[in-house]
Amino acid sequence: MERSAFHFHDAFSDAREVGSVALCDNRRQAAQFTVMIPTYHRLGTLKAAIDSVLASRVDFPFHILVMDNDPAEADAAKEALAPYFGIEGFACYYNEQNIGAQANWNRGYELAQTEYVCILHDDDAYRPDYLQTVHDLLLAHPEIDGLHVESDAFVEGQNAVKRRALEKRYARLPDGLETVDLRYFRLVGPLPPCGFAVKRECFLRAGGYSRAWVNAFDFAFQIYFASHFRMAFYHGGILTHYNTDENSSSSSREVRIHIVNEELVLRRQMAEQQHKNDALLIQGKMWKLARVFGLARGDVAGLWPKAVGWPLSYLVPIYINLKLIFWRDA
Repeated sequence: MERSAFHFHDAFSDAREVGSVALCDNRRQAAQFTVMIPTYHRLGTLKAAIDSVLASRVDFPFHILVMDNDPAEADAAKEALAPYFGIEGFACYYNEQNIGAQANWNRGYELAQTEYVCILHDDDAYRPDYLQTVHDLLLAHPEIDGLHVESDAFVEGQNAVKRRALEKRYARLPDGLETVDLRYFRLVGPLPPCGFAVKRECFLRAGGYSRAWVNAFDFAFQIYFASHFRMAFYHGGILTHYNTDENSSSSSREVRIHIVNEELVLRRQMAEQQHKNDALLIQGKMWKLARVFGLARGDVAGLWPKAVGWPLSYLVPIYINLKLIFWRDA
């Protein structure tokens, strides 16, 4: 069976036999939010990422959880991060074996103790207003299960530039929020995972990041999560800094080609799923219309595939997408 972003996979079972050891765990104070920082072989940029979180302007307690996937550097990590060990709410764990990026990210969500978890990569940074903004939005909108925020891009030693203008879409919500669904991804593509805030319970129910996707596993998870839970995007301002340095994990030509190939597969799967959804929607409307004229459900079902259903099911998604594109550019 072909791997699919629409099939559930319990990714937490992939590395369940590998343990995680605490270098430090000062999470004694109750909190609602955890900043989870997965890391591998980046102690230098990791400290800058932690400092960006500690510089947050907030009026609530939160936890910081570092997940180190480089057991060979456990001693070096202990020495480098020792100044943070006395901070209330700070915790650092390392895996006894390298379990891969997907499983390491998943392990962080498992070890978190709060209702919400916000991810921060070890070479990225939060703006000082990120945590307070996300905290206020999620508490004001408890119906939202996952929240993406806008990032700018930067290279070490250079000024940050805005990645892309993600605004004026089609499903607007209050407070600078908009709904994220399959059509949104088909227009925008993958959203930056930096700063993604999610209800921990929903993330666990979604199965986590799957090893079936090597480089685009975050995009595959976004598609599955948006199909089963309520996801939103905040376009009220840039809240995170996304590092695009040449030393980043996606810098090599081979990795970029692999990412593009996986994203093409995901886009095809989204198109097929959207086609099915649109076809079922139109079929449901035809059955409702049949009842108005006193026809039986079976009378229309026979006509649906050949006479009306398939032509409309192809034309309606095209019309909707064109309408959204013109709306966006207006």
